[in-house]
Amino acid sequence: MRRATAAAIMATVGVLLGVVGSGAESDQPSAGMQSPGMAATCSAGARQLVESFIDGFNRGDALLLERLFAGPGVFEWYSTDAPGERINDAAKDRSSLIEYFTQRHNHHERLELKAFQFTGASQSGRGNFEFELTRSADDGLASTPYGGKGGFDCEQSPFTLVVWSMAREPFLRSDLPIYLSLIGLITLAVVIAVYRWRRPAR
Repeated sequence: MRRATAAAIMATVGVLLGVVGSGAESDQPSAGMQSPGMAATCSAGARQLVESFIDGFNRGDALLLERLFAGPGVFEWYSTDAPGERINDAAKDRSSLIEYFTQRHNHHERLELKAFQFTGASQSGRGNFEFELTRSADDGLASTPYGGKGGFDCEQSPFTLVVWSMAREPFLRSDLPIYLSLIGLITLAVVIAVYRWRRPAR
């Protein structure tokens, strides 16, 4: 019994350390096809661009949002699910983008960044990233986990967003280390309690 308890404790600790380590947020590019020189250039301002967008979105700053998104011919799409669904051809319509942001601001939609990772750059000067955030609005959306991907033009200065695509998730992956740590601690407590209960009285 003691050996089994010790093994369970060591396994729990190992899992917790592994999960916490793997769940760390990073601004470094992940492995994949990319231009090393361009990746270094793009990564420097990637998170700042995303944070500027979210700040401007939450404040309803139409002038800032206009500057942060690439113009027609470079812009590709901004997509999300309901409320304020924007998909298919509508997602690709740059001319309606700022008006759309104004409408969402009128519904008090808010985005809160929870995790960000720059994932690399292409030879064409396109930077890519992934993110997790919470999204809420007064037209039927309580604070809800969302995940997504985006791309931006980092060949020109200042950088401009080319793609933003997000959809709801059952949970934030960035919170998994916290949840699993709690589960691990509870498991460890149960193992210790069972061991003490079954230990012969002296």
